[in-house]
Amino acid sequence: MADTQNDIQKHPANAVFLLLDDRKFRHSVIKTALDRDKQGICRLATGKTQLPGFRNFAKAPVQLLVPVISDDVSVGDELAHRVLIHWFEANVDLEGKVRAKLQELGYEPQAAPFDEEKQVSWQPLSPEHADLQYEGEFLPDENADSAMLMSLLLGWFGADEEEADEQPEENPEPENKKAPAKKTAAAKKDEKPAEEKEAKKPAKKPAAKKSASSSAKSGAKKAAPKSTGKSGSATAKSKSTSNKTSGTKRGSSRSGGKSK
Repeated sequence: MADTQNDIQKHPANAVFLLLDDRKFRHSVIKTALDRDKQGICRLATGKTQLPGFRNFAKAPVQLLVPVISDDVSVGDELAHRVLIHWFEANVDLEGKVRAKLQELGYEPQAAPFDEEKQVSWQPLSPEHADLQYEGEFLPDENADSAMLMSLLLGWFGADEEEADEQPEENPEPENKKAPAKKTAAAKKDEKPAEEKEAKKPAKKPAAKKSASSSAKSGAKKAAPKSTGKSGSATAKSKSTSNKTSGTKRGSSRSGGKSK
């Protein structure tokens, strides 16, 4: 933790708004100030931006004044100081919570947000505690931007870049040592034994049996064609007719001999 006077950074009030990147939050800070002191805020505006239909700048509705003041507050030191003072005083509960959290972490908050010269000053937090603010874990129940701005106005904000760079990484791995790549399901599937793959494959019937069976059927058809049966029957019938004819002739010749 930085605690020397050399670490204290002093800035004009308008420098704070250069750190507020969130436009919505930036506008909410300005609206808070306008709701509390519209006339005083408008008197400190640069007047570079004119609002059509309003000769008196302060008579314009707040929703129209917010974006105009948002542009002026980055360049107007007095205006920025007035806006931040009003926002700080309007958030008494948040101030108490942030002050208590800083003391809990070992930091001593400032009594007031600005010095006699109307400058704001802050010291860097440790990298660990700065990360808590950046990640919204400093006060989880509060708006992260609000907690960070309040911490800045109480004198503690950001991290010491040199201290952050000097912090060693936890358990650094050698550059030449790389973690093994995770295997995909397809790769694990390919690593299964060849026997297991072969066992899962369905058994194929040998081609020789099929050809032998086909040949047997074909041979059976050739060995007993239908035409052979018909031819044999015709031959048998022819022999029977021939025998009958021969018997008739013999009977006729015997009968003729007897009549003579």
